[in-house]
Amino acid sequence: MYKYLPDYIAEGILDINYKKLYEMGIRGLCFDIDNTLTEMYNDTIHNKAFTLIKDLQNMGFSLCISSNASKKRTALIAGRFGLEYVYRAFKPYKKGFDKVLLMLNLPANKCAMIGDQLFTDIKGGRKAGFLTILTKRINDHESWNVRLKRIFENKILIKYEKRIKEI
Repeated sequence: MYKYLPDYIAEGILDINYKKLYEMGIRGLCFDIDNTLTEMYNDTIHNKAFTLIKDLQNMGFSLCISSNASKKRTALIAGRFGLEYVYRAFKPYKKGFDKVLLMLNLPANKCAMIGDQLFTDIKGGRKAGFLTILTKRINDHESWNVRLKRIFENKILIKYEKRIKEI
């Protein structure tokens, strides 16, 4: 069960203590797209997300995006942020995370995966050796298969949420 548990949890990307991550030695941040950086099925990006990405780059973080979405969607969102990306990353499999490490030019123990799904973002990040941060999803507008996974994710979170620290 622990392979699904994140190292940390946060309400959203704007609520993470990035200064603490930097002090912990994290230098690379990998973001999921749908329901982490943007709403699923929506290409609109909030101005606060743009500001956050610029602030993180100014702090010295290397950034990228890893998504199971199509090349078209991933390239569109990543392009707006000016970030490199891995599309069809097949999270939780390690291959996509290996591509992230090459992009960031960092070892896994210096990287964090930030995403909203236990079975893809968190499990994959843990398998790859990343620090993992689970964010709450932006909204409930999701595909049927993600909604189905949420049932099981919620059961795991209810059981173990008190063990997960906020960051």
